[in-house]
Amino acid sequence: MLPEVKFATKFLKGETFTVDGFEYQFISVQPQEDWAINITVNVLLPKKGQSFVVRKFDYDISAIVANFMEYFGSSVSYNLKILVDGRPSPERGVYINKEDQDEIINSLNGNMSNLSIFYRTTESFTYRIKGDLYWEKGDGKFHQDSIDEAIDFYFYYNVSTISVNNSELDVKPSKINEFASTLNNKLQDNDNFRDKVVDILYRVLEPSIQIEKLEVYLYANYFLKTINGKEYEPKLPELEFKSYMFID
Repeated sequence: MLPEVKFATKFLKGETFTVDGFEYQFISVQPQEDWAINITVNVLLPKKGQSFVVRKFDYDISAIVANFMEYFGSSVSYNLKILVDGRPSPERGVYINKEDQDEIINSLNGNMSNLSIFYRTTESFTYRIKGDLYWEKGDGKFHQDSIDEAIDFYFYYNVSTISVNNSELDVKPSKINEFASTLNNKLQDNDNFRDKVVDILYRVLEPSIQIEKLEVYLYANYFLKTINGKEYEPKLPELEFKSYMFID
């Protein structure tokens, strides 16, 4: 057995380290032949059942092992298995509890309940669109860890009491699908709108998941579900709002 493998086994096994309130218990440190070690770490959460991101644990554990390597003056290869409160970590690497999910939706409905956007078209028409927003969880999944250092969140939003140019214009009932599809497309591309959604995600989740130091980002995916209380049929969106969508 290489000296660094032997020393790592002795140094880490049975030790507990605390970082940002998370306790890392090195419950198993076993040599893998004579060139590496297999490490099993149990993470004790500050609050049982809280939301977490496994990459935060990987980051902290890597720093602990790196400190060991610096102390020893040599490096050692290792394979890592992470348990969370004694159970295998989730396959997708992220757990958002129901309490935080509900708080996110409530925060969206409390802070983003009004829609107000302004667009000037290439034909020099100006459209000021206002309405009420109601947010809800997406179907099937609330979040998903992706391979590009992002955690995707999924929402539906519903728009009602639509007003165009302070009610000077009305959306043609026969063109509601075209209008709704274009509105949804515009909000998908609206950085200010998206940033407000993402800010709420961070505000609710960061106290628990603590990913500020990591290159891991929260990303909001939102889709229009109903307009004025009715589901719409998605159409190919226009690049901008068109006059044919409205009646005076």
